[in-house]
Amino acid sequence: MDGDMMDRTGYVLVFEDTFDGDVLDDTRWFPYYLPQWSSRAASAARYRMGDGFLRLVIEADQRPWCPEWDGDVIVSSIQTGVFAGPVGSAVGQQRFKPGLVVREEQPPRRLYTPRYGLFELRARAIDDPDCMVALWLIGYDKAIRDDFEAVPVPVDVREFHVYAAEWTPDRVAFFVDGRLVRTVDQSPDYPLQVMLSVYRFPGGGDPGRYPKEFTVDYLRGYEKG
Repeated sequence: MDGDMMDRTGYVLVFEDTFDGDVLDDTRWFPYYLPQWSSRAASAARYRMGDGFLRLVIEADQRPWCPEWDGDVIVSSIQTGVFAGPVGSAVGQQRFKPGLVVREEQPPRRLYTPRYGLFELRARAIDDPDCMVALWLIGYDKAIRDDFEAVPVPVDVREFHVYAAEWTPDRVAFFVDGRLVRTVDQSPDYPLQVMLSVYRFPGGGDPGRYPKEFTVDYLRGYEKG
């Protein structure tokens, strides 16, 4: 890095999706959200392709993805892998609550599971207070402490911006439009998979504003050459 600016020097592009087709590329993406804790039917992403964009959407008739464990949360999400144990086991990615057990067995898939790298997303979000959009990565283990912070960034998220994370053996650095906004001084040392998600949480927002939409222009993944 040069000061507070992102630097791609030494990185090689190894993963890219510009979403130019009419269908989601199933060699890159698994279009369900943590289906082991629910089912593929209940966790299937709703999305639209066209004009070179992926639009992950939540629509008015969409139901919660996992009411047993996650209440009224509604999600449309795609991911680059999936892993879980047999039905009834506690083995699976992103065990977000104690007591979770696998409800539907999932054949393992590893479409893109990097270990370290630079990840870059160009996207625009929604300004609904009950919604959240996310580019995030999860692994098959948990070996780091939780470290959350809401970092104010003076941009209009309804417009396109480039969001990036540089993951090294020592730290993870976060960037918006190429400028450093936060560094975390810990680092997972195992492969992770990529998640692209839009959520609707129970709350007091405008229920008539549908679809809730997360528009993605491209996602790129780099590794050290």
